[in-house]
Amino acid sequence: MYATRTTDERVAIVRLFSKFESASKVQRQWSNHFDTTPPHLVTISSINRKFDENGTFEDLPRSGRPTILSEEKLDEIEEMVTSNPQLSIHQGAARVGISKTTYQVAMKQFHFKPYRPALIVDLSEDDFDRGSELCESWIEKFENDPDLIDCIFWSDEAKFNMNTTVNRHNCTYWAKKIHTKKLKYQIHNKESWFGAD
Repeated sequence: MYATRTTDERVAIVRLFSKFESASKVQRQWSNHFDTTPPHLVTISSINRKFDENGTFEDLPRSGRPTILSEEKLDEIEEMVTSNPQLSIHQGAARVGISKTTYQVAMKQFHFKPYRPALIVDLSEDDFDRGSELCESWIEKFENDPDLIDCIFWSDEAKFNMNTTVNRHNCTYWAKKIHTKKLKYQIHNKESWFGAD
């Protein structure tokens, strides 16, 4: 409620209240001391009550569980993510020995954001010639038989790889700024086709 008041203003509130013993008089005297708007009556009462109870208007240490993110732990997380940006939240949290939620809080503090790589086809010099030949042959077929296009089954593609090629959905890089990483992959993998009516 009074967090926006400076230390000097809080000291003045306590002194003026002890002198005049009235929150409304503190408000009226405020313009003689500061160029800011006078504090609200509740703020004046709250600051003085805290001063009477604790001998200070600063917040006392809070009870409860202390944060696990110490400076050493934060440095360890930042160094680990910088050296291994592909680490998942689950893996990173396990390595550091903290919960996934706490690990995510640390990532947010460091402004790390997840980025997925863009897959590009690894084309050879011959692929461009083969693509042109394919287009020319199909244009010729369509010109000879206009109904041919209705006989073609158009479908989406799904790849099932048995090797260690990249699955973009499980491949995330953590970086502080936009990180454009391109991964090349071969288009001539073993594929299975499935057609359904």
